[in-house]
Amino acid sequence: MVDELRLFRREIKLTRTEKMELDRMVRESSANNFSDFVRQKILKIFPRIEEVEYVLEKYLKIEILREVQRICSNLNRIALQVEDADYITREHIGIILTCVQELNVEINKVVPLSKEFREKYM
Repeated sequence: MVDELRLFRREIKLTRTEKMELDRMVRESSANNFSDFVRQKILKIFPRIEEVEYVLEKYLKIEILREVQRICSNLNRIALQVEDADYITREHIGIILTCVQELNVEINKVVPLSKEFREKYM
């Protein structure tokens, strides 16, 4: 462990006043020495990897839900056009099929689809 700590050295430049303030802070802290004090302070600034992963996971789920919402909106617009036109063309069916396939892909990213569902509908 001691060898690991000596692998990384950094130098900082301080004014006399800053050094006195830093020395006072080290004495008042629970740290054993200056290095421990700096490590404790610096590592508290940065989030833990678990926190970063949690935030990214939540963000990705939100993005996937936005994509699902966009696809559902497209399906709704197609349904309204079909109701107004009173007929369905191959193009309508193709667009609906594409939207549903995209929707399944996006949903599968959040909630994996069962093998039976994939075999039946994909």
